Amino acid sequence: MRMTRGQEILANYREITRSIELMDKEIERLSNMKYIGGPRPVRSPQLTGMPRGTNEPEAAALQTVSIEDEILEQIREKQAIQYEMMREAYRIIDAIRDQRLQNIVRSYYLHGMTDEEIAEIEGLSHTHVNRLRTEFFNNLI
Repeated sequence: MRMTRGQEILANYREITRSIELMDKEIERLSNMKYIGGPRPVRSPQLTGMPRGTNEPEAAALQTVSIEDEILEQIREKQAIQYEMMREAYRIIDAIRDQRLQNIVRSYYLHGMTDEEIAEIEGLSHTHVNRLRTEFFNNLI
């Protein structure tokens, strides 16, 4: 089944929001790392395709700063895309007449919350939240 424009906007907005959150957490993790000495572990090749690692403390510090800069640049690029989609995503969600459904959809798509988190706030089961959200998404034109 092909997604409608509205479905695509909401799904992409959620994906970008969650991606930005993960990159923010990675920046925080890197900022909190303290180099004590000894060989630096090889980094995951996620960002550049090349693993990083060194035995030099100064070089290790520079690599961490370089990785942070790369992540920050990716965050800025994704935020620009997110900003472009924001008006349309809010328009779609603000058109929902049922306040509870609007809260569920807003929390899930705009704030990147899970069904479990939303269920706790709304006082529903996570399966009911999922069902309401899925029905809305499938009926979105």
